Amino acid sequence: RKTETDTQTSELREFFRYSRCLVLQQFSMDNFLKLLQDGVIFIDFDARTGHNHGTKFRIRRNHFPELYAEVEEIF
Repeated sequence: RKTETDTQTSELREFFRYSRCLVLQQFSMDNFLKLLQDGVIFIDFDARTGHNHGTKFRIRRNHFPELYAEVEEIF
């Protein structure tokens, strides 16, 4: 599940407003490879001096549902 929230802090409390909720099912390797080929997904080589943090894939939040074969918007 993927949710989008807005947060607000007041005194010692934190409030959340859920603005969107999606159910994402069946990760699609074909979609992943297409997004990688189209430049939507980026490869991040995070090797710094003295410590290697590994290789990561990065994708903008709004493209995340495109990685799945089934997307159901709850609200």
